[in-house]
Amino acid sequence: MTVNRSDQMYHFCRARLEYARGRYGAALERLNEVHFSEPLLQLSVRTVRLKLFYETGAYDLLEARMHALEKFIRRRKALSYHRENYLNLLHFLRQLQELPPGEKKTRLMLAGEVKACPNVAERTWLLRQLST
Repeated sequence: MTVNRSDQMYHFCRARLEYARGRYGAALERLNEVHFSEPLLQLSVRTVRLKLFYETGAYDLLEARMHALEKFIRRRKALSYHRENYLNLLHFLRQLQELPPGEKKTRLMLAGEVKACPNVAERTWLLRQLST
């Protein structure tokens, strides 16, 4: 059965809403219904998954998805400036993931790097994670 694009977009928007409400399981279920062919929409879906895996502590899944996203980005030369934005997101997310809990000084330094970097996808989310 073929699902049309408007249904795909509906599921994606619902997934983002569930994520915003903190209903991570429901958000992941909705994301499993989404299969966009457009690269930028695929980036958006993959990014929501990364955030969900990070926030739920599913670090093995997070690492696997980060690796897959990096391969996806490097294969698609047509992403233009989005390429750098998402590669920077992955760079900072890896650094964030390696930080031991309670390293306030290191977190502040990394937050400064994120702020200073001109092209970072999900900058606000990264900074929020670094402030906790």
